[in-house]
Amino acid sequence: MTAIADSSPAVLPHVAAGLLLAASELQRQLGLPHSTAEEIVKKTAASRSSAYEVRSRLLEALPSLVRPVGRPSAPAVTLPQRRTSSAAKSSAS
Repeated sequence: MTAIADSSPAVLPHVAAGLLLAASELQRQLGLPHSTAEEIVKKTAASRSSAYEVRSRLLEALPSLVRPVGRPSAPAVTLPQRRTSSAAKSSAS
């Protein structure tokens, strides 16, 4: 049996374009070489509106992807309620 290579892209064009648009903003801020939005949209064959929508969603989600350094906080432990003596007496009757 011959295996057929999957020719579909691993990342959808509008997702790739959105990611590249978000990265190009950071590259521009740092004075690094970067592609223009027009080049990104053209090379990925994504629609401009979809690319910018994904860019916005990625930028909104970025803060939630970073965890603080160190161990996570221990979960709160709830101890069972102790029975009071009056409750114990009433259940014994």
